[in-house]
Amino acid sequence: MHMPRRLANSALAMAGLVFVLALALRLIYLHGLQTNPTFAQPLMDAAYHDQWARRLAAGDWLGREVFFRAPLYPYCLGGLYAVFGPNPVAARVVQFALGALTCALTCLLGWRVGGRGVGRVAGLGAAAYGPLIYFDGELLLPVLETLLGTALLLALAGALESRMSQPTAASAAPNDRPVPASRRPWVVAGLLLGLFAITRPNILAFLPMLVVYLAVRLGLRRAVVPVAALVLATALLIAPVSIRNAVVGHDRVLISSQGGLNLYIGNNPEADGTSAVVPGTRATWWGGYRDANAIAEREMRHPLRPSEVSAYWTRRTVEFITSEPGAWLRLMGRKTFLLWYGHELGNNAEEYAATWFSPLLAALMGMIGPLRYPFGLLGPLALVGMGLAVYGRERRLTPLSLYVLVYSASIIAFFVCARYRMPLVPALLVLAAYGVVSGVKLAQEHRLKPLVVAGVAAVALVVLLNTDLYHRGQIDYAKAYLDLGQAYLQAGRLDEAERDMRRAVAANGERLEPRLALANCLIQAGRPAEAREWVEPVVAQQPGRWDALVILADALAAERHDAAAVPYYERALELDPSGAEAVMRLARSLQRLGRTAEAERVLAGGPTRVAGGELVPLTQARLALDRGDAREAVRLAQEALKLAPELIAARRVLMLAYGRLGQLDQARPNAEAILREHPDDVEALTVMAKLCLAGNRMAEAVPLLQRVTAADPARGEAWGDLAVALSFTGDLQGAIRAAEQALKLDPTDSKARFTKAGCLLDMGRKQEAAAECRTLLKHDPGFAPAQKMLEFLQRKA
Repeated sequence: MHMPRRLANSALAMAGLVFVLALALRLIYLHGLQTNPTFAQPLMDAAYHDQWARRLAAGDWLGREVFFRAPLYPYCLGGLYAVFGPNPVAARVVQFALGALTCALTCLLGWRVGGRGVGRVAGLGAAAYGPLIYFDGELLLPVLETLLGTALLLALAGALESRMSQPTAASAAPNDRPVPASRRPWVVAGLLLGLFAITRPNILAFLPMLVVYLAVRLGLRRAVVPVAALVLATALLIAPVSIRNAVVGHDRVLISSQGGLNLYIGNNPEADGTSAVVPGTRATWWGGYRDANAIAEREMRHPLRPSEVSAYWTRRTVEFITSEPGAWLRLMGRKTFLLWYGHELGNNAEEYAATWFSPLLAALMGMIGPLRYPFGLLGPLALVGMGLAVYGRERRLTPLSLYVLVYSASIIAFFVCARYRMPLVPALLVLAAYGVVSGVKLAQEHRLKPLVVAGVAAVALVVLLNTDLYHRGQIDYAKAYLDLGQAYLQAGRLDEAERDMRRAVAANGERLEPRLALANCLIQAGRPAEAREWVEPVVAQQPGRWDALVILADALAAERHDAAAVPYYERALELDPSGAEAVMRLARSLQRLGRTAEAERVLAGGPTRVAGGELVPLTQARLALDRGDAREAVRLAQEALKLAPELIAARRVLMLAYGRLGQLDQARPNAEAILREHPDDVEALTVMAKLCLAGNRMAEAVPLLQRVTAADPARGEAWGDLAVALSFTGDLQGAIRAAEQALKLDPTDSKARFTKAGCLLDMGRKQEAAAECRTLLKHDPGFAPAQKMLEFLQRKA
C-alpha cells in the first residue's frame, strides 16, 4: 500500500527538520574547516579532482584522453567552478547542502521501509554522523556517492511498493481491467544507478543481483518490464561516457580505465588490503600513475592503450590469485574485517587530523579507549538489524541488505578504506535504526529470547569490530603532519610547512617521504645546503628513487651548482623519461651553464602527452622570453595552455610576453586570470595599472599601483607610474613623495623627475622645478619636455 497522505506529510516534515539540522552542523564544521590548510590547498585525489575541474571550467569539457577515473564528480565540481570560480567556500557550501539532502533522504528511506521510528532515528543519525560531515567537505566522491546511493534505494523502495500494489490476476475482480504497470519508477531507479556508475563504477555489481532479486520477488513475467526499464535507463547514462572514450580516447573503455590497476593494488603478494600503491612505484599521484603505465609497457614491450594497461594489471591479479590461493584468501579475510572495523582507515588523507581543526567533528568522530565511534557502533547495530529483518521476514529491508552485501563485496575485491565504505552508511543507518526500534519493540512485548540473542550478538560484534586485530587502529601522525606540511608549502607558508614536516619526521623516522618533503621545503625557503643534508642519505640508501634524485638536483641547482645537478636530473629521466618536472629543470640548469642548444634538445624531446607534459612547452616559453623572443614565448605558452587550460604559470608568461610586445589588450585577460587566483600578484597588478594609465583612467590606476609598491617597494617603475597617476588626480604632495621614492631607487629616472618638476611648478615652487629640470637634462639631454619647461621657467623669471 502507498503511504497515507497524512503520514507522507509527516515524513516530509521530519525530513525537512533533518535537512536543517544536518546543514547547520555542516556549516558549523565549515568554520573550523577553513583553518585547515588543505581546505584551499587540496592534496592527492582531491587535488586531482580540483585540477580536473579547473580544466573543465576553463573550457576543456571534452578532454583529450580516455577517462582514467569516473567523470561525474569532477564534472559537477567543474560546473561549480564555472559558475562561482574555483572558490573553495562556494564548493563546500554546495556540497554541504547535498550532504544535508542525503540525510533527509535517509530519513525518508527509513520511514518508507521501516516506519516512523526508523526514519527518525536514521535521519537524525545521518545528520550527526561525523564521517559523513567530514567527507561532505572534501573534494572527493562520497558526497555524490552517498546521495545517489540513498536516492537509488529510496527509488527502488517506491518502485517495489508501486509494483506490489498492482492487482494480480488472481485477486482482481472479474470486471476489473488490469492496471498497466508504470515504468517510470524503474526508469528513475535506473537513471540513478547510471549516475552512480559514472561516479563510482562499483555499483554496477549491484545490477545483476537486483535483476535476480526482482525475478524472484515479482516472478519472471512481472519482472520483465521493471528489469528492462532499469537496465536500459542505466545504459542510457553510461553510453555517452563510453562513446566519448571511443571518440576522444580511441579506446574501448566503458567508464574509466583504472579498474585493472586498482584490482592489482588490492590483490598482489605485497598487498595489505588498504595500501593504494602498486609495489615498486612512487607514492605520489602522478608518479604512481606514470610508473604503473611504464611497468606495463616495459613488460609488454610496446606502447599500450589505457584499456590494455588495465588488462595487463588484471592478468597480474589473476596470476597472483591462481598461484597463491591461500595467501589471497587470507588477504580477502583481512579486507573483510577491515571494511567492518570501527577505525576510519585513511587513504587520501588521515581523516582524524581534521578533528584538530573542529571541536564539533572531534565530538562526532573519534575514539574512547578501544571503541571507535561512530562506525564501531554503527556496523554492529546494522548487522544486528539485518539479522532481525531476516528473523522478522521484513521484505522491505531486503534490497538494503542486498545493497550492503554486494557493495561491500565490490570494495573488498579491490582494497579497503574509510571513504570507500561511505556509500554504505545511509543504508547501514536505516538497518541499525531498524535494529534499535525492533529491540525496543521486543522488550515492550516481553519477547526475551530474540531480544537476548540480538543483545548478545550486538555486544559480541561491538567487541570484535573494535578489536585491533591487524594493528591498524592508530592515527598515522606522520602522514597527518606531512599532509598539513605539504598544504602549507603549496600556500607559501614556509615556516608552518617546515614545522609540520619536522613533526612528520619525528613521528616516523623510518619513513622517507617526510624527509624528502622537508628537503623540498628547505629548498623553497632558500636553504638548499640544509636540504642536501636530508636528501643525500635517501639517495645513498635508494639510488634509484626518482623523487629523491630530482630533489637533490634541485638543491644543487639552487646553490648554483648546475654542473653537479645535471647528472642527477639525467639519472631521474633514465628512470622515468615521462617526468616533465625533471625535463624542465634539466633544461633550466643546462641553459644556466650556457649549453642552450642542449637545453633546447632536451625540451624538444620531452613528454607532451603525459601528466605534467604542459611543463615542457611552458619551460620552452620561459627560455624564449629570457632570450628576448616574445613572439615565440607567446606561441609556446599557448601550447602549454592547450594541454592545461588552468595553468596560471603559462598565463604569466603570456602576460609578460604580450607586455614586451606592447600588446596590453592581449595581456589583460591573462592578468585578470592571474588576479582571480592570486589577488596580490605584482606583475598582474602592474599590467592592469598600465592599462588604466594608457586609457587615462588615473583614479583606477592609483590603488593598483599602491598595492604594487606596498608588495614590492623596490619596484622603481611602479613608483614612477604612481607619481604620474597621483599628479593627474590632483594629489601633488603624494605624487612628489612617489617620485622621490622612484628617484631613490634610480636617480636617472627621467619620468619620475619630470613628474616631480611638474608638481613643483603647479605648486608655485618654480625655482625647485627648474633645478629638477637641470638635473634631469644632465643625464638625459634629449628629454624635450624638460627642456621646454626649463625654457618656460627662464622666460617667466
